[in-house]
Amino acid sequence: MRSSSCPKNFLGDFKGFLQTDGYTGYNSVDNATRLYCLAHIRRYFHNIIVDLDQEALKNSRAIIGFNYCEQIYRLEKELRETYSNDDNYYKIRFKMIAKKLTPVIDNFIEYVEREIKNAFPRVH
Repeated sequence: MRSSSCPKNFLGDFKGFLQTDGYTGYNSVDNATRLYCLAHIRRYFHNIIVDLDQEALKNSRAIIGFNYCEQIYRLEKELRETYSNDDNYYKIRFKMIAKKLTPVIDNFIEYVEREIKNAFPRVH
């Protein structure tokens, strides 16, 4: 059984970034900035689009989010394959992420912030 007391007790006075699977029990951890795991985010989008027919897929807003996840994974893979044998891999990776990945992530965040407004039912 998962409860919010478990993460709060386990993490105690932790302060910083906390990457999780989105489990709401982590919301009880004070002073933590919660980050979601990209694999979980991608899976949520995938679960929405996986059974859509071609016509529905063309009109799906979730495919946009899924494609952002795919872009991020593709860039990460490209960096790994191209530079992982270089002695300065982490320095190169840091620079390339700033150059290539940051704009993709910024656009993804803008997409999510724009779409989230329409994702929940409106209360009249």
